[in-house]
Amino acid sequence: NLETAILQSRAIDFSVAAKLLSFDYSFTTLLLKTTLLEKALDVHTDSSGNTNYDKVAEDLEGITRSQLKEKLAISQAQSIFTLSLVIGLNIISLPNRPDTALTAYSLAQQISAIDTDVSVNFVIRMDPTSQRFKAFVPSVDASDSAYNFSIDGGHGYIINMADADPVSPRQVGFSGGIWVDLPATAPAADAVPDQNWAFVLDSPTFLQLGSRQPATYRLIDRQIKRRSRADAQPPYIRWQGQIEQPGRLRIALVDQSRRSVVNQGDQLELEIFDQRGQLMASSIVNITARDTEVGLVQVDLRLNPIPPATRLLPNYPNPFNPETWIPFQLHQSSLVSIQIYDATGLQTRRLELGLLPAGLYHTTDRAVYWNGRNQVGEQVASGIYFYQLEVDGYRQTRKMVILK
Repeated sequence: NLETAILQSRAIDFSVAAKLLSFDYSFTTLLLKTTLLEKALDVHTDSSGNTNYDKVAEDLEGITRSQLKEKLAISQAQSIFTLSLVIGLNIISLPNRPDTALTAYSLAQQISAIDTDVSVNFVIRMDPTSQRFKAFVPSVDASDSAYNFSIDGGHGYIINMADADPVSPRQVGFSGGIWVDLPATAPAADAVPDQNWAFVLDSPTFLQLGSRQPATYRLIDRQIKRRSRADAQPPYIRWQGQIEQPGRLRIALVDQSRRSVVNQGDQLELEIFDQRGQLMASSIVNITARDTEVGLVQVDLRLNPIPPATRLLPNYPNPFNPETWIPFQLHQSSLVSIQIYDATGLQTRRLELGLLPAGLYHTTDRAVYWNGRNQVGEQVASGIYFYQLEVDGYRQTRKMVILK
């Protein structure tokens, strides 16, 4: 019977038993120290695995022999529990203590083993040390990945499950012992969750430029940015935070009130900054229906080296009609503006760019765009024009031609 098995086996998990006892106030007014029980069990168990429970109870004080044996029996109890998972986002916690410790990698494997149609897009947890969300992506991460993490009791995990045949919720079975000494968990949100309240941005680009290392990021809504003026806290910043994992970039976006963090059709820009706040890399991120379905987007980051000097570069195309791009580069973060003058020296247009980080502004998504219109929105005439870069007192001027 169970009592005999306990008395004759050293397979008892002393730590689990001690925690069970320490949380039972029915037999003592003092909290029983886990280490005290572990020591008593070890001292009074002989080399054959026989434990003298009378002696253990005497050492502990305030607990009877039968109470002690009952708690030890409970510590060995096994259970089987089934969780229902749906396509898309799920929040789970382990219902029992697995016989073999789980990680994000092995949990994803266990779920994917349900059926060949089932796979896991990501597993997210809140890191207990940094208090930031961390994502494991099975399609790119191995078991030894720095992004892999342990799955512990009393914690919630966000799983995005893909299912090629989503007829009904999938059932995943978990077997193991009971949990003890678990941390308190926050209550679930009452609101009906939006579809994309957890999302992952991932990039294989190795982020390092000499001694520069990624430190922070911000995710910009490009549609709002085009309509906004620069200020201390631009309204176009959707997300911002710190980057702690070197090498491969991985950002987990989670809204704990379960509102969507991205939507199909969003036009975003991801900016990565180094330890000194200088722009290190960036990428345009246009969210598609497929991205929202899998909850994950692969980002192709473009590195941003800091040039040795601030320069204004030739516009392109030139001649042009009716639009052109004006590239430049900044040696340091600066307030930037572009003035455009006609051949007589009268100002035709002034483009205020605000405070920009050091880096290269060469491509069409970063260079200054001019649509060939003056300050009041009228199309300007053909002819020679001059454009001037103004950066913290520094000025440089070049010539361009509108040809109709």
